[in-house]
Amino acid sequence: MSARIGVDIEVPRPVPRALQLSQRVFTTEERLLLSRAAEVSEAARDETFLRIWTRKEAYLKCRGDGFTTPARDYEVGLEGSMQSDGLEIRSLELPFSGYAALASAVPINHVRCYQLCRDDTI
Repeated sequence: MSARIGVDIEVPRPVPRALQLSQRVFTTEERLLLSRAAEVSEAARDETFLRIWTRKEAYLKCRGDGFTTPARDYEVGLEGSMQSDGLEIRSLELPFSGYAALASAVPINHVRCYQLCRDDTI
């Protein structure tokens, strides 16, 4: 059995232009979540941006469109599992510091995460 999937992973990092970028790719609700986080701190802003960004990118990859379509037309939210256009989107827990999301055209029953290592660190 095969199915379309989209995955995105981001490492924690500063995103000083998060509010500007969100104007082009986030929905009104997603921009509101980001604005609230930005009022708390830059770190909260960056985390919220990257959490939404990974979900958005995984969703668009699964659709096969990437950022060729207006990304702000698609709501992906901040956390939890949700459905959009028949695709399931969920954030993933990683065994290291970072943000990840998975979108799938079929229901997701089980996700396994693996940590990749260079040969010299084993």
